[in-house]
Amino acid sequence: MRIKIDEQENLQEIVVTISCRKVNKEVSDIIKLLKMKIKL
Repeated sequence: MRIKIDEQENLQEIVVTISCRKVNKEVSDIIKLLKMKIKL
């Protein structure tokens, strides 16, 4: 049973990590766009 719980926690961590990276990428893309607009 303990192993099962550990697996679920690991999966959750992986999902959180992946979604965090995705958000970070989107945020950095938005920042790049904003910087370009400021230059123009």
